[in-house]
Amino acid sequence: MTQNQATLFFLAEYGVTAVILLFCYFRKNFLDIRRGISRKTCLKRLPFVVLAAVLGIACMTGIYLLRWGRETTIIALGVVQLLMTVAIDTLLFASWIQRYQVYPRGKELVTVVILMYAVADLFMPGGIKYAVLVVGTALALGIPNQWK
Repeated sequence: MTQNQATLFFLAEYGVTAVILLFCYFRKNFLDIRRGISRKTCLKRLPFVVLAAVLGIACMTGIYLLRWGRETTIIALGVVQLLMTVAIDTLLFASWIQRYQVYPRGKELVTVVILMYAVADLFMPGGIKYAVLVVGTALALGIPNQWK
């Protein structure tokens, strides 16, 4: 996979995540991004993000160890990575959007944090992406439940 193809693949992941979040805007469910959530609810969702990451990595390891043909392995790894990333990003970004809404300028702040994460994922070393991920989550958990 060339660098341009990898970048397009990452953009597709973010595009699918954005479409799912848009659908969550119009449906009443636990990811309804129109309403805010408490710190406790945000904290309860983080284990599901970690679980999705661990399951995805375990599936990719299993696919690699099965020793299928080169093309089949690459396609299977790409599908698992796409599903894992979309699931993690949807749950995490929806939680951030819902949590940041407590803050008066929360919608603008969460937009900047998500765009910083996407730009760091696409164009910067991995350490910067994970730093933005940790800071964004810590900020979401650090915002008080009610803003006065």
